[in-house]
Amino acid sequence: MKKYFRILIGLVAILVVLLMGLFPPWREPSVRTVLKSVFKKKGSGQSSFKVPETSFPISDRKTNISKYSALLDRVKRFDRTVDFKELRYAYTETPEYKPYDKGKKVKELILRDLEQKQYQQALKQALSRLEKNYVDIVAHLVCRRSYQNLNDSKKAEFHEYVELGLIDSILKSGDGLRPETAFKVITVDEEYILLGFLGLKCEGQALLKIEGHAYDRLEVKHGRTGRKKVLFFNVDIPMKWIRKTLQKETK
Repeated sequence: MKKYFRILIGLVAILVVLLMGLFPPWREPSVRTVLKSVFKKKGSGQSSFKVPETSFPISDRKTNISKYSALLDRVKRFDRTVDFKELRYAYTETPEYKPYDKGKKVKELILRDLEQKQYQQALKQALSRLEKNYVDIVAHLVCRRSYQNLNDSKKAEFHEYVELGLIDSILKSGDGLRPETAFKVITVDEEYILLGFLGLKCEGQALLKIEGHAYDRLEVKHGRTGRKKVLFFNVDIPMKWIRKTLQKETK
């Protein structure tokens, strides 16, 4: 009986992820419009890609919490030598890491405030999110745009440094053209943020499991040229979080 219960739990987890694929973040027209506007001035999307490592680093949770704190301190001191990939991965080993955050509606409201030029309100909400998750790219984006419009160039520059550092660390993790060279993400949000940065829109999504690894397969279309392609994102880290969470709940 216990065996069948575990199988049932596993099926439920798969169903949850599939449903998230059917209803990914920022598919509502108003939010897509905001993302398009906030990203349109940030580069051409070109980057020096490389084939990613075959596996994620595994280390003790306490060590990673300390590592995350040390890296975060360097980021806040505007240390341009920080490895943002290390920062993102270290964050996944902290208690605050929740890749399937239920804050989607909150993000939509923050982006709406930004679109409606309510910069102080948008900034307040974005800074509040950063207190819990400093690798939240959307929050840094909102801070950058808000500070720019509030004529605080120094703080705008800082949040741009973090925002682009986080995005670049995803771009450098692979080229996304094949499962073995997939972009490595720590949340589904990162997939759609990267699409926005590259001027792409998602037209279809599927969850794949290949040789022990989990991938999101996204059918995308370029907003300007209309060109279509398929991109792959390695979602091993968020899937690992789901398994651990389910194990805790069944004990």
